[in-house]
Amino acid sequence: MTNKPRCVVDTNVLISAFLSKKGKPSSVVRRVLTHGVLLESAATFEELETCIRRPKFRKYGPPEEVEAYLGLLSDQSHFVTITEKITACTDPDDDMFLEVAVNG
Repeated sequence: MTNKPRCVVDTNVLISAFLSKKGKPSSVVRRVLTHGVLLESAATFEELETCIRRPKFRKYGPPEEVEAYLGLLSDQSHFVTITEKITACTDPDDDMFLEVAVNG
């Protein structure tokens, strides 16, 4: 088992990191990938894929860059199987991130 911190990063932060390579979200994602373990679930990664491929983001990078970024995150993430469901957030769409944290 590694002593690296295990981190859950919201979809908005992951997208912001892609959109602006010099911003705070990008430095957070780089730090997590370098010094920690990025936790994902099938649901959180699917949300990322769906959102980052939206037409409004095309002006920030060609599809090849988007796919390369998704591939990097997929390869470097630890995918968690969700066995304990959580229903605690005021926004039910955010429960999946708590599930990753609890199950990961």
